[in-house]
Amino acid sequence: MSEKKITKINASPKARKFARELGADLHLIDGSKREGRINEEDIKKFIKKSLSEKLQINSEPPKQEYNHSEFGAIYEKPIPRIKKIAGPHLQKSWNEIPHVTHHDEADITEMEKFRKSLRDLYTGEKISVTPLTFIIKAVVKALKDYPNFNSSLDLE
Repeated sequence: MSEKKITKINASPKARKFARELGADLHLIDGSKREGRINEEDIKKFIKKSLSEKLQINSEPPKQEYNHSEFGAIYEKPIPRIKKIAGPHLQKSWNEIPHVTHHDEADITEMEKFRKSLRDLYTGEKISVTPLTFIIKAVVKALKDYPNFNSSLDLE
């Protein structure tokens, strides 16, 4: 982007509000109307240009932040052809389709009875265990049963 101009900004209150809503700096926008007056179309063009420049800069794949081998053994598998073909379509749908959250109810009365009945074998003291331990155990089992959920994609 160019450096800020120190001149007076010639724009209507409506254009100023529009620029403020989009987060555009009016000092960086060149007006196309008489005497360099900035209108909403100038702001839209500036935003489009800024976004396209950002996309060109960010078009290279992101670099891996850390080495996955720090967390355990790594198994590399080739991506099947159908997943390579489906990838761009899934990305497009992720960006364009509204997302939905689904909630289910679970009956945990048996788990609560078991959790509250836990006692130390030697001292007989009551052991306090939170439901989080059971949730973590279930997540670990699910990740072992479905290893694709516990994977990452090497973009190279």
